[in-house]
Amino acid sequence: MKSKIIGITGSIATGKSKVSNILKSKGYTVFDLDKTAHELMKKGEKNYINILNYFGSEILDENNEIDRCKLGKIVFEDNEKLKELNNLTHPNIFHTILENINLSKEKLIFIDNPLLIELIKNGNFYINYDEIWLIYVPKNIQIERLKSRNKLNDEEAFKKINSQISIDEKIKYADFIIDNSKDEKFLLKQINERLENL
Repeated sequence: MKSKIIGITGSIATGKSKVSNILKSKGYTVFDLDKTAHELMKKGEKNYINILNYFGSEILDENNEIDRCKLGKIVFEDNEKLKELNNLTHPNIFHTILENINLSKEKLIFIDNPLLIELIKNGNFYINYDEIWLIYVPKNIQIERLKSRNKLNDEEAFKKINSQISIDEKIKYADFIIDNSKDEKFLLKQINERLENL
């Protein structure tokens, strides 16, 4: 039996993790791209070696683990280095997730992937999604939530949000929009209705 694969995506501070947690609480399998990426960056893992060979030992902390803040600062300020980081890490990340999908017996599998639209735009599909869910909030709410969550000022929040494809641009690529601008009851209603139709 082939599983139906649904990609969950959004932009920073739109509530993607919240939707993933709701699905997990309902018993669905959700593979977290960020979590897999972090596992593969641990000392001795494939992506640890790839990243260290390219970026050098200055990205390590006192325990010789990759300091994600140091690495993030480098790639956030240099788009070419960000592309290189993705080229070094994505094949192993998606290979791991695909292996897990192939072992699964579930009818529905969700993949929490913050960069799903970016990858599609760049022609790097890796996984064939049956459906893409976009977690959406208007930009003004996104900014306020990011400021509150990450303790950022206006300028820092705008810079982070503007470094991504805009949430309104991402709508064009989605099969289903989940509006997370209201309360949890409203969010749950949308998720439950969509699950019933799958």
